[in-house]
Amino acid sequence: MVLCYNLNDPTSFGNLNYWFDELVKYKVDRVNTVLVGCKKDLDIEVPTDAILEFLKERAVLHFETSAKTGEGIEEAMRTLVNECARRKLDLLNESYE
Repeated sequence: MVLCYNLNDPTSFGNLNYWFDELVKYKVDRVNTVLVGCKKDLDIEVPTDAILEFLKERAVLHFETSAKTGEGIEEAMRTLVNECARRKLDLLNESYE
């Protein structure tokens, strides 16, 4: 699951709690989730300490990206794919134990 927010809009970041609650509500919280801050190429208005606190509470991976420059996009997607593969392997290994 990729949840995106606008690095230039604190309201966008504030809405993440709602979306994470929705994941829990519908039992989607069991999938790999990556948090992606978009528009890194512009002035960042979401405080770094707020981001770090959120990550600490939710224990998710985080990337800052820019569609305009391409920065961080490949790393975020590659990490998500690797985490999904790792989780699948872990589940397979557990089933053989």
